[in-house]
Amino acid sequence: MLVLPYAPLDIAGPIDVIESISKTWIGYLIQQGVSTPKDASLGIEDAEFHHIGTTLEPVKTNGSFTLVPTTTPDVCPELDYLIVGGPDPLSYKLPENLIEFIRSHVAKGKVLFSICTGSMMVASTGVLDGKTAITTHVFVPLARKMYPKVNWKADKNWEVSEDGKLWLSAGGGCGIDMMLHWVKETYSQELMESGLPLTQIGPRDVHGKPLVLKYPVDYSKLE
Repeated sequence: MLVLPYAPLDIAGPIDVIESISKTWIGYLIQQGVSTPKDASLGIEDAEFHHIGTTLEPVKTNGSFTLVPTTTPDVCPELDYLIVGGPDPLSYKLPENLIEFIRSHVAKGKVLFSICTGSMMVASTGVLDGKTAITTHVFVPLARKMYPKVNWKADKNWEVSEDGKLWLSAGGGCGIDMMLHWVKETYSQELMESGLPLTQIGPRDVHGKPLVLKYPVDYSKLE
């Protein structure tokens, strides 16, 4: 993910979703008797995360958290997925090396996730021109002024491109819901629900309505 001065929830929430469906954590939940799958092999391999900064200098985020990049665009390993959180679109301008990094990632047909105003950062690279996009709803009027070539909408909580390569969500909580939906669409609803005992998130659909769970967990086993 890109290291920007975003709200930490933008990135921490989706990362927690991915961590919660790993073989390691599903194995733990099986031991506790609260796992939907009974075989840890259903989970994904433990993910390797790269925190990409324009330099290796620490970056201060909202709430005075300090993030330390682990790599830069010129030496970052090939990525399967890229997550872009949302800085203040009025005061922050994406550095040129991160602009080129996003363009290259999208051009290779790799999946990109944006949360909150992260989609406005992505829009600044030109890769959303002619596409429908979502940002935090209160910023839609500003987004339309700044990036008029993008079809900005506020009628749902996330948007997925026709080819499934761009996943763009509204505010931080919507980013968590979007990532859960990505897990459901990419793997299965069973795997998506398997991590819920760890995060204890109540997943919502694209319009913010609670998602009906097919595999509810009986926590009375822990009494």
